[in-house]
Amino acid sequence: MMTAGLHLNDAALALAIAGELHSVRPSIVHADPADSRRFGTDATATARRTPRAVSTDHWALLGAADPVRPGLALKLVRAELRERLTAASVDHTSPVQLAVPPALPTTALAPLLGALQAEGLSVGGFHDAASLTVAALAMPRTTLVLQLGQQHVAAARVAVESGEARTRAVAMRRGSGTAALQQAWLQLASEAMVLRTRFDPLHDAASEQQLFDLLPQAWASASATGTATLELPAAGEPRRIELAAEQFAHRAQAVYRDLLAVLQELRPSGMVDIVLDRSLLELPGLRAKLAELRGCRVLTVSQGLAARAASLQHAAPAADGSVALLRGHALWGTAIETPEELPRSLESIEAQSPSHLLWEGRVVALPRGRRIEVGREVDGTGLRVGEGVAGVSRLHCSLLRDERGVTLQDHSRYGTWLNDQRVLGRVNVMAGDRMRLGDPGIEFGFVAVGEADGPAQG
Repeated sequence: MMTAGLHLNDAALALAIAGELHSVRPSIVHADPADSRRFGTDATATARRTPRAVSTDHWALLGAADPVRPGLALKLVRAELRERLTAASVDHTSPVQLAVPPALPTTALAPLLGALQAEGLSVGGFHDAASLTVAALAMPRTTLVLQLGQQHVAAARVAVESGEARTRAVAMRRGSGTAALQQAWLQLASEAMVLRTRFDPLHDAASEQQLFDLLPQAWASASATGTATLELPAAGEPRRIELAAEQFAHRAQAVYRDLLAVLQELRPSGMVDIVLDRSLLELPGLRAKLAELRGCRVLTVSQGLAARAASLQHAAPAADGSVALLRGHALWGTAIETPEELPRSLESIEAQSPSHLLWEGRVVALPRGRRIEVGREVDGTGLRVGEGVAGVSRLHCSLLRDERGVTLQDHSRYGTWLNDQRVLGRVNVMAGDRMRLGDPGIEFGFVAVGEADGPAQG
């Protein structure tokens, strides 16, 4: 029997059979059954001409509370899965194994199970995609698994204990992802074309679609060679522009900030591995952003790895027909592949937990086991910043150094920023990091200069 595995990532919905990748494509569906270009890349070719007839968010809506929208989404999901599995001649006698990404809510699993069963398919198990990825790679330590979806960015922190990989925390940003990148780059190309040729490609749906279709090749070319040329056919002389990789990277900053923020939110102290799909390195500027990460080893894997790993699982439904969500996976004896390591700077290799805080020329110790509060009105053991600084709360944030490292927690209305990323809740801090409070801001630095067991004084 040939087992099928599906990784339900809407930006790269992957299908594998018996360990071999069969297909990967974005989960985009044209709602009109009469349209022959209904799914994936084919549906993308009509996305700008008929935007209301094309769905890109049906997976995200499966677990929504609204009783109407999930029902409509489920019809699209079911049609898409039927088409994908039929085209691959999936064996209906062997249970399908599903790798579930962090962004897919558990409330979506029951309707999804029903949809597959209605298609005559048996589901063997729902597998947490992040822990399955770490297990299949035989990773020896805590790993962050990064995912870029169509409407979100997400990361999962997977701990490895007693030979088992298990997801312990998830961080996510909605409203970001590949759709936001495409829109930002479409706007970039449109503005450049208006400026240089006086032609507005967004003036009608046909030319907008033409420009949209050129974008994937353009950003891949820019990332590989530094520049990209886009040319739209026209009566007379074609409209041609050239864009630099730096222009693409600049317009992508909002998405990249979200991507780095979810990693920062989950980052433990000490060295950590980050795993992501190698195809993401085609996004201009992202490689450089990842290479800047301190205390991180960035590893890339082939596209569709989670689907391949799922297709090699042998989970089966229970006697009553119920299907388990498998959150933990035993490490494989032989890794499914060897990840490629992204070259790092010396700074990122030597990152370590800080022992002191730098502020206004002072070196402030971070004693072990003692919480240091920072704000306008804190007691004598904390750091009291000056009155009259806009955007600083009475108790703005706190720092705690323990055996796990230094943790920064935000308590303010206005926000605390670490390395220009806003802190949401708690984050771990590394030597070399920068913390900013207020507007225009008070900046602090973190350094490692030896043991800090004395009082919090400069």
